[in-house]
Amino acid sequence: MPAGAARASGWGRYVIALCAGAAVAAVALVVVLFDLWSGGISLTRAVQPSKFYTFQAEAMLHGHLWVRPGSIGIEGFVLHHRTYTYFGIFPSILRMPFLALAPRLSASAFTAPMMAAAWALAATMSSLLLWRVRILARGAMAVSRVEAALAGAWLATVLAGSVILFLSATPWVFSEDILWSIALAVGAVFALLGVLESPTLPRVAVAGLFVLAAELTRVTTGVAAILGALLVGAWLLLTRSERRDRRRGGAMIVAGVLAGLVGAAVNEAKFQMLFGLPMGDHVWTSLNTHRREFLAAHGGQETGLAFLPSNLLAYLQPFGLRINGTFPFIWLPGHPASRLGGVLFDQTYPTASIPASMPLLTLLGIIGVVVALRSRGDRGLALVRLPMLAMAAACAAIFFWGYIATRYLGDFLPFLVIASAVGLVGIVGWLDGRSRRARLGVTAGIGLLAVVSIVINLALASSPGQDWTTTQTSNFVRAQRALSLTPLSSTVHVVDRLPRYAAVGDLFATPSCDGLYLANGTDFSSIPGKALQHAEMQPVERSDAIVHDLTIRFDRPLSQLPRRTPLLSWGRTTLVLTIVDRFGFTLSLHHPSRPDVAWPGPSGGWTAGAEGQTYHLEVATDPNLHSITVLWHGTHAGATPLVMIDHVLTGPGPAVTHPSDGPVVVTATGGGSDMALCRSLVHG
Repeated sequence: MPAGAARASGWGRYVIALCAGAAVAAVALVVVLFDLWSGGISLTRAVQPSKFYTFQAEAMLHGHLWVRPGSIGIEGFVLHHRTYTYFGIFPSILRMPFLALAPRLSASAFTAPMMAAAWALAATMSSLLLWRVRILARGAMAVSRVEAALAGAWLATVLAGSVILFLSATPWVFSEDILWSIALAVGAVFALLGVLESPTLPRVAVAGLFVLAAELTRVTTGVAAILGALLVGAWLLLTRSERRDRRRGGAMIVAGVLAGLVGAAVNEAKFQMLFGLPMGDHVWTSLNTHRREFLAAHGGQETGLAFLPSNLLAYLQPFGLRINGTFPFIWLPGHPASRLGGVLFDQTYPTASIPASMPLLTLLGIIGVVVALRSRGDRGLALVRLPMLAMAAACAAIFFWGYIATRYLGDFLPFLVIASAVGLVGIVGWLDGRSRRARLGVTAGIGLLAVVSIVINLALASSPGQDWTTTQTSNFVRAQRALSLTPLSSTVHVVDRLPRYAAVGDLFATPSCDGLYLANGTDFSSIPGKALQHAEMQPVERSDAIVHDLTIRFDRPLSQLPRRTPLLSWGRTTLVLTIVDRFGFTLSLHHPSRPDVAWPGPSGGWTAGAEGQTYHLEVATDPNLHSITVLWHGTHAGATPLVMIDHVLTGPGPAVTHPSDGPVVVTATGGGSDMALCRSLVHG
């Protein structure tokens, strides 16, 4: 940043406004990322799957890229009897120092803090990018109060009025992947713009590092960053007369090529191919008939022109939201994204559109594109065209993807950030010399759109997800009862049998009120096991006939215990604890399995155990969902539960616990709810 620009009059005012915008967004982030109806702040809140990057980091510390067999479940690629993850290695590299110093840290403990770090990086790079664009357009002109206020509103919108907040609501590997990609891509845009402004070796080096990190995180934004490096390098080579600038352009091209080669080398080391993924070796492909049919219909690829119309409609339609009188009032669409022309997709979810969910960034982005295209010469705002074009490549890639989901709006965000920054600076320039009334009117309008954007994304982030705990759903529904404009009791559907699909937020209760359920809006029709379990429903309350709390204690060393201990039965189905070795055990269901249900399976993973330690289980045998779930609370009954088993429940009940006095002490301590919330909604 030029020193003279930093000393421009009003610089302090500008910084204060940006800090205020970031602070407003940070409050929303803390609530959504570390709490979200859980009843308290937890810095290690995580949603499965959340451990992939840590497993990859552990493998890299041991000098290889494959992870433990079965450790990443259906998302693994198995080649030559070794399991690999398709996620980039940069977030794993960040974990390696912590694992080296504290190898006993829980694998899931990293996710939320790492997402917070990615958010902080996005905040920093977005702020610097806006200032750099401002300097290109306005130089050392004084910063007015209006400009400072608009900058603060813009930054708050980027961080809390965009898909970033929706991603933060679910701290799992898929969200962390996209959040890091946003931060690194915005950083790459800032650095590349700096190279265009003043091509020095330090700036080229910083840009190269951002491009490499982006490439090692996510393919879409990584390729866009590489494209940006090549475009910037070529521009300097072809348009600059000074030999030094041309050499810097050549160095920028080399940096982009090296980033591409490193990414290809990692892909080759994992999958024996420079680009792409061997989808036939994906564990989920082997388990899911729909995935195999999808790949067969599209030549084994997940991308193609056939997906373009559906993606354009889903992501660009102006009305991609649903509004009603029930808290939080703004919802995802009531049905999965449309598949135009009967094209077979891998998966589609109810998906918010860009204009509807990010109105301020969309409006400013459109203005920014116009401003950038109308700029003349090779100075000022004309320089933003190349990085803006590069980030548009990430958007284009998503339009050809056979999978539609709200989280993929993250691939559009780097483009929206640079385009909206240009648009904001263009508006500030237009306001110069205008009347006070015009300046106040524009400021109020942008401020209002900023508030609307934040409210929309806070509502979407607060809406029920498919991995919510019962605590979250219960707290959410209680908030709905207190805050909804429409009486919540009038929206509850009392049914004998739960539907196969319902819009996110719909409430269902059984006539006897032994179960109250909240729809998460996910269509599981292509996953037979989940469809049979009514996985589109999240339990809000369930009676003690459904939920059973068990405590387990080992009175002897594991090597001296009986190999199998029954814990609970439902008809011919029995939950069994099996000693694997002197260090641990597994939980599994012994029953006649349904041949049409390949996943989820009836067994949990290996769990560490020790003599004298007490462990807590929550077993739900739910005939309304046709599901049996086993939640593992470890040694603390209030700990964040881990899903050990999630399987189809077959045959008649009731559930029968098997208490034991030893050597494996099993105690049934009751469970379930008094169903007061359900009765208050159903019977008033």
